Amino acid sequence: MGITESVMVYLICFAVTLLFMEIADIYFHTNNVNVTRKESKGRIFFWISILIPCFLAAVRDPSVGIDNNVYIINNFSTARQALGFVNFYINMPVQTDILFAILLYFFGKIEFLPGFYFAVEFLIIFPIFKVLYINRKDVSLTLGMGIFLFFFYNVSLCVMRGFIAQGFLFLAYYCYVYRKSNKKAAMYVITAFLFHSSSIIPLLFFVIVAFIKKRKNTHCWTALFVSALIVFFIFYRKIIKLFIPAIILLSNRYAARVNRYLKLNPNINWGDISYADLLAKGFLIVFAYALGRHTKKKISKHGDMFSMILIGRYFCAFSANFYESLRIAYFFDYYILFYIPELYRAIKEKNRIFMAIVVYCVLLTYWFFMFINRNAFITAQFKFCWM
Repeated sequence: MGITESVMVYLICFAVTLLFMEIADIYFHTNNVNVTRKESKGRIFFWISILIPCFLAAVRDPSVGIDNNVYIINNFSTARQALGFVNFYINMPVQTDILFAILLYFFGKIEFLPGFYFAVEFLIIFPIFKVLYINRKDVSLTLGMGIFLFFFYNVSLCVMRGFIAQGFLFLAYYCYVYRKSNKKAAMYVITAFLFHSSSIIPLLFFVIVAFIKKRKNTHCWTALFVSALIVFFIFYRKIIKLFIPAIILLSNRYAARVNRYLKLNPNINWGDISYADLLAKGFLIVFAYALGRHTKKKISKHGDMFSMILIGRYFCAFSANFYESLRIAYFFDYYILFYIPELYRAIKEKNRIFMAIVVYCVLLTYWFFMFINRNAFITAQFKFCWM
């Protein structure tokens, strides 16, 4: 399938997904005597919208997404021949975290790769939209889905373990900050960690942000934190060498990557930064913040959400030191999925069309440049599994 046909497949899927989500949004925001009936219809269209991108992910060929040939296909073949899960886990060609290994083993045993891809995409999407669904009266579900599809969907076809972990961390954040449910938050954090051990990095930053928020002299602590980030950026190569033993305990694979990039790039390499990602998301954050200042309703009741979004931009720029830090940035970028849709519902109705036009123009430009023009994560040419 050529580029043009692939673009059509993606855009048709995205358009239909957004159409059904918009219908769900309309039902959820309609107030009349048949509210219960409207809610029921809204849920039907909501679930259809969720399942469409999962189905597209399910019917793709393994060549769509560079990581598939890294830790999916070989492990899948091993699962078929394994005598049991323990035998499979010990003999995995490429080790993965335990919960992801369970998924691989189950679907490998029944030899159903499309089912595996469907389950993975569902686990990626569901935690995010569970949060948005709970807050459906205060957010735009359609805008949230649009941001996910154009910013994250193509990446999710490749970075599967990390994106599942991101979703559950996002859900943990919501339970801890908005619902004050420490037990549920802890459960989701553990789930995220068991899907991808790198979850410890965004979790550490959230703990730091939460700590600073509770201090009386918040501004001083914030200045200290920002200064520490700047120092780490400048002296990364000297500092990271001290933490290599700890990184090995977390992940041998990541420790190997850190060492490899230290050898490849002995100095800061500004050319490794994804400027499209840095500028597109950075622009939307500034744009949303500017609009939010003029609304009477307080947006994102907790400033730590905005702090996490800014940390995402820091890690995007950090690619100058460690090329794959963009994958870490995605953990923090997920908060955009709540921040902007919440703002959309809070501003005056006459400004919503303007906001939607600006946001979708940025999303489309970013998607075409990153995933079609540059073929980021090797997803530009879509191929169905039966082709």
